[in-house]
Amino acid sequence: MNLQERRTLQAESAKISLLWSNLYAYEIANMLIKRHHLHCHCELTTLQNIGEAAAIRAANGAKIIVSRGEGARRKIREKVSIPVVSVRYSFSDFATAIDAARQYGERIAMVVFTQDLFEVVKRENYFWHMQTTLVHVRDMDAARVEIKKLIQEGIDVIIGGGSTQEVAKEFDIPVVLIGANEYTIFDAIEEALQSLQVLEEQELQYQTILRVVESASHGMMTIDRNGIISNINYAARKLLGLPKEAVGQSYQNCVPFPEIVVKTLAGSRYNNYLFEYRDSYLVLNSLPILLEGKPQGIVMNIQGGEDVQTLENKLRKRASGTGRVAKYGFQDIIGTSERMNQAKRWAMTYAGVDSTVLICGDSGTGKELFAQSIHNSSPRRRAPFVAVNCAAFPESLLESELFGYVKGSFTGANPEGKAGIFEQAHKGTIFLDEIGEMPLSLQSRLLRVIQEREVTRIGSQSVIPVDIRIITATNRDLFAEVKAGNFRKDLYYRLNVLTLKLPSLQERKEDIILLANHFIKEYNDKYGRSITGLSPAAADMLTAHQYYGNIRELSNIMERLVILSQNSELSDADIQSALSEQPEARTPPAVELRPSFAERDRIVQALEYSGHCQAKAAELLGMSRTTLWRKMKKYNLSSPG
Repeated sequence: MNLQERRTLQAESAKISLLWSNLYAYEIANMLIKRHHLHCHCELTTLQNIGEAAAIRAANGAKIIVSRGEGARRKIREKVSIPVVSVRYSFSDFATAIDAARQYGERIAMVVFTQDLFEVVKRENYFWHMQTTLVHVRDMDAARVEIKKLIQEGIDVIIGGGSTQEVAKEFDIPVVLIGANEYTIFDAIEEALQSLQVLEEQELQYQTILRVVESASHGMMTIDRNGIISNINYAARKLLGLPKEAVGQSYQNCVPFPEIVVKTLAGSRYNNYLFEYRDSYLVLNSLPILLEGKPQGIVMNIQGGEDVQTLENKLRKRASGTGRVAKYGFQDIIGTSERMNQAKRWAMTYAGVDSTVLICGDSGTGKELFAQSIHNSSPRRRAPFVAVNCAAFPESLLESELFGYVKGSFTGANPEGKAGIFEQAHKGTIFLDEIGEMPLSLQSRLLRVIQEREVTRIGSQSVIPVDIRIITATNRDLFAEVKAGNFRKDLYYRLNVLTLKLPSLQERKEDIILLANHFIKEYNDKYGRSITGLSPAAADMLTAHQYYGNIRELSNIMERLVILSQNSELSDADIQSALSEQPEARTPPAVELRPSFAERDRIVQALEYSGHCQAKAAELLGMSRTTLWRKMKKYNLSSPG
């Protein structure tokens, strides 16, 4: 046998330990170990020391103890918690003991400590050739009383186990140990080997589960029915700020949600329970471990709020194929003017309710920024935010984008069908920008969605319930459009529940320099520049400029300045150069585009000034090319080429 095999054998031998206070049993066990080449440790000790011997064996790797007698079992259990396999008594054990006892006299008593053994002895007593006195005692003190009484009655000899022998020696009366049988000892060793196999399989499963739990990216923790933490992985310790030593401690000393533990141990379940802890949010799932319907412990799953939000965003992106997520909040809205502060106050109020919001404002005033901020401050912030520009699609495409379609609805359609944005925004917010450009034929369908909260895909007869919050935006006077017959009156009043009017940049001039500095920093970071700011003259020139494109125009100007300027500080000459590139700066006073002109006249003037370039004309008018094309069709205007 090589060294490795010897070490393996020693390791196996340490797992099952046979401890005896009975010399006969010890000798038989040793004989069986040698005969059958069993990997077991066998040791003879006293009944008094058998518990300490078991503790030593357990410390050296013993998984199962084999012994005999209730006294031995009790002492072993006092010292170790590993399983104990007891050797059964047989008829031959009693018969052998009685034969040995007869040499001391005919008056024999048998004193046993367990009820099971007493019942066996009482049953077997009918088959013996002589009567014996049977006595059942519960502990050593009771054994002393009974043995003293038996001596007074004239008993010659006492038969029993190790505990009985220990008491009998105090009274100087002969005592005979109940013998041992090789078959029952072998059966006990086999039972121990089978139990060891089961234990090792369970240990393997347990260790596998522990490794899975420890490697999990989210926090996991188990608590037993007594409220003691039985396991907690690294992620949970990190989230809750706990050391490894938390295992084995009461939950009351460790977790910031004791009331959840109490209620879960009583049978309650918690799913996606959000609570604040150490200036951050955690999401908790707490489930009871049930055995025959009764809670025996708890398993908890803990995640950081940011992790949950990131996961939800990824799932939403994967489901829709695009990032249906609102990126901005009220903290991203730049401005300290009273008009802007008032708009933010109203918007924050609107975020707390679920009513429809109509955002009005010129192009470039930040309507979508406000829509995203309202969504991100609302109870729907963890659900999708879906935005669509109603002027960016032809009528047929807009319908399919909004309502979706089933497979085979039209040529070129996705063969699997497609969910519309109302479905994609389920539980979240849908933002309909430039709602005034929506064709009348679709306005009636939108009205039904608002009223019934259900949609029907193109080519389908089935209705699909949706739970959405609707925010719309326009740069047009919708009421004037209603009077002109271009917008449905009933839809207007459905949309105009909560109104938010955004000021133009001209109405909040005190914010211009604040915004300009913000854009300088943004474009410095983007392009690796180091512009420090604006000279006083440059600031005055920017403030005096007329921003027909509002914040979007200011952003474009500052981007151009950051890229082209050769100075660390932007001067009035830099500003003058940048503003001279603006289309409205080159517009002759006689044809300057003003909002007071009739819409058809403004379009004609813009086309003429731009040389009938629709892209430039649309930019001058502050609308998309699609919207311009639709309005030219409406007013029967044509463009050469």
